[in-house]
Amino acid sequence: MQNSNNSTDLSRFSASNLYKDSNKFWFHLIYYVITVALVLYILLRESALFIRLRQRALLKSRIQKPEKAHTILVSGLKNEYLDESYLKKIFGVLPGGVKRVVVNKDASELERLLKKRDTITQNLEVTLTKYIIVCEKLLKKKKKTNPDIDPETIPPPPHPTKSFFRFKCNGKLSLGFETVDLVELFSNQLLEINKTILNFKETDLKNLKNKSSAFITFNDQISAHLAVQSIVGQDLTSVTSKLLDTEQSDVIWSDISVNPYSKKIKIYISSAITLFLALTWGSLSYSITTLTNIDFLLKAFNIDVSKATFLSKLNGFIPAMLLSLLVSILPYFLMFLVRMEGRPRRSDVDFDVCNRFFLFLVFTVFVLPQFSNTLNGLVLKFTGILSNTQEVLNQVIEYFIISNTLFVTFVVLRTFLSTAVFLIMIPSVLNRSLKPYLFAISPRQIYMAEKPTKYEWQTMIPQHLLVFLIGLNYSAISPLINPFCFLYFLLFYYIYKFKFKYIYDQDQFSLGGTSFVCILHQTFKSLFMVEFVWLLIMIANGVTTKSGIARAIVSAAVLVYTFRVYGSVKKNVFPYFYYLPIALNDASPNFDSELSFNSNLKDTSDLTENQDESVVNEKAGPSVTDDASQRSVNDIESSIESEKSPVTPFLQHPSPLTRKSKNGKIIPEISKSSQKVYSHILDFSKNVLVVERNFKTKSSKSSKPKTIKRAKTSSSMEEFGYSDSHKQFINPAILANFFSFVWTPYDGSGLTKDLVAKVNMIGEGYFSVVSKGAFINGRNKVGIDFNFDFAHFESLALS
Repeated sequence: MQNSNNSTDLSRFSASNLYKDSNKFWFHLIYYVITVALVLYILLRESALFIRLRQRALLKSRIQKPEKAHTILVSGLKNEYLDESYLKKIFGVLPGGVKRVVVNKDASELERLLKKRDTITQNLEVTLTKYIIVCEKLLKKKKKTNPDIDPETIPPPPHPTKSFFRFKCNGKLSLGFETVDLVELFSNQLLEINKTILNFKETDLKNLKNKSSAFITFNDQISAHLAVQSIVGQDLTSVTSKLLDTEQSDVIWSDISVNPYSKKIKIYISSAITLFLALTWGSLSYSITTLTNIDFLLKAFNIDVSKATFLSKLNGFIPAMLLSLLVSILPYFLMFLVRMEGRPRRSDVDFDVCNRFFLFLVFTVFVLPQFSNTLNGLVLKFTGILSNTQEVLNQVIEYFIISNTLFVTFVVLRTFLSTAVFLIMIPSVLNRSLKPYLFAISPRQIYMAEKPTKYEWQTMIPQHLLVFLIGLNYSAISPLINPFCFLYFLLFYYIYKFKFKYIYDQDQFSLGGTSFVCILHQTFKSLFMVEFVWLLIMIANGVTTKSGIARAIVSAAVLVYTFRVYGSVKKNVFPYFYYLPIALNDASPNFDSELSFNSNLKDTSDLTENQDESVVNEKAGPSVTDDASQRSVNDIESSIESEKSPVTPFLQHPSPLTRKSKNGKIIPEISKSSQKVYSHILDFSKNVLVVERNFKTKSSKSSKPKTIKRAKTSSSMEEFGYSDSHKQFINPAILANFFSFVWTPYDGSGLTKDLVAKVNMIGEGYFSVVSKGAFINGRNKVGIDFNFDFAHFESLALS
């Protein structure tokens, strides 16, 4: 490498100081070829390891999540394919046959009602919580003056009210304000909406229209893998996409049956908006790199460079910092566009965002800065460039090498600034402290705000691969970038090691390893771009000598070889990433002894044999073992924050039977005639009686209400239907109950007992106020007992 006395920045440590057609380029080229070969070797080695891990995960899934392992989602169905018996017949030719077919129903109207109910529930919870806090403050104020005061002697504060501007009709029409009790208003609204939901289930539930998709569950796991690789119908105009490994919590029910043609229209619209966004982002990126180039600005304003040498020191840092800020807000736009296309699963949205975000990063951070610097040079020397095409190529390739300063500083900035942000965790700290303090009032809002952090892999992986792309491209051009790239990935390795152990909720990052496939695609794309740039550099460096021609041939050979490797991997290896080989149909999850250290199963062979028998013989009914094994923390999260709404009551229990309350009120039931929807799947004989809920607290001295004893079962989860395998792939809105819980903090003052009793009387048989697991702390804020077992919340409430 030859240093130039004219270079004062980081470019003096790069190949930009080599003379054209210098034989010293061979050192850089050989280093580049070795690097590419090492990357390809690592990719192939990791792919082989991933295949074994993927196959182990698929075999373990038949034990841990059998419904997911045996079920596929088929969309784009029409005509006779919407008949469950017909689907069962045509898919029954596969080994083991079909266990169950569930054609999805259009429950959009019911989803709208549930969403409206959840809004009303939230309003009622917030209003009651604020009133309880006022009562607690009043009691503390009274006890300051009289510590021995009896709370029973303290009159409760006035109920929260609100004035509405309405028309009045007192003999004549007039305008005026009407003051209403908010608690009573929201209670009556909740009562009416629950009655509407009950009426919908009674009359309209059996008339729901079929949607153009269905879940098909097979008796054998291998049949599901064979089905997704098969062609369903002979009609060339039909589009029947098939998806494997679909969980209920991953399904976007509103988009599960989007018409294929309308989906294409949405994709075209989204693509057009994405293209416009790319052009806008590109223009903005170009403006940043151009307007913040100190040398360009000094020459444009005829300022002597020697008088502003301190500004030249910032020439690489300012554009890199602004580009990093620009990149951080991009994923939010992409997420909106992808969701608009109607993807059936959240994981599909994440994969698409990951791919688009990576391409955006490449375009805005890697490609455009190259040409922005080149255009700056073209503006300054346009007369000589326009007259000579070869000069244009020389200038472009020269700037491909000279721009290494920008990217070295960009990687340095990412290495120290990004890791520092992740270590300090400023966004997470603000989210976990300010969000609950400022935007969460009721216990449910506090719980939602305190959820474990989810790892946003779809936005982080492209950023790491961008550093890989830049580092690979400039590893031989500017070797100074290599230690910073190594330090970048080393720091993030330790950061993620402890974050996944203590911070991230790993249940929300369970994609069966398929994110590796996305990373593999993007890594090969990075290789192609780097190899194309190197081919241009070698051509522009000179092909007039034998040495120059040889360097160009070597660069072209590397590019062709990488394409061949990628084509071979895509054709021969990729099927192993998704599907289970037939030879492993009866294999144990421990089939590969080299990976035995990754096994978390006990007595796997015996368990596999027993579980396989239970899966095949599941026609007799779901086993308790299967139900218990399927219940995970993620299931509890989905029961709290489900697709039907963000404030759905904690745990939905089955529909109640008719009974008469102590006040003579008739508690409604859903008639058996209305249970025709999925009546062949749901077992309504296990319904639980709903009793009048007067929860015992310190502030209530009422007698213990009579309850109807429920027959004990071997699993409380099965008793309430949480993990019933028969309900795994039914829209949660259809399974939702018309009875709801209103969650408020415990009132230690006892001043709200009359109000709570009034609310319970209004909602008798339709909703009830509960205060389990929530309290008012010393700062008069709502606190939550996170040691409280939310999974058994309903059983405690009913006791």
